[in-house]
Amino acid sequence: MLLMAIHMFRCAMDLRQVSYNTEGGQQFFKAVPHGMKTLFVVGAMPEAGEVIDTFGEENYLACALLVLFFFIASLTLLNMLIGVLCEVIL
Repeated sequence: MLLMAIHMFRCAMDLRQVSYNTEGGQQFFKAVPHGMKTLFVVGAMPEAGEVIDTFGEENYLACALLVLFFFIASLTLLNMLIGVLCEVIL
């Protein structure tokens, strides 16, 4: 998890520098934390972006809990899928 956060931070810094005076840079990478949020939401859970943005504007704690729920739910479903595949193969 820490490695993923470090990688997102580094990529957000690079993309912020590369897209400094562009329209896309101002929309998606206006600051490094905003760029990290963009990379995480678009990369990990693209369907939930609108919901996360709406909650993030109103309440940061609710947004953090929502992201945590989506993250844990995704990992749980992925682990269940791997378990079923392993059961069928073995």
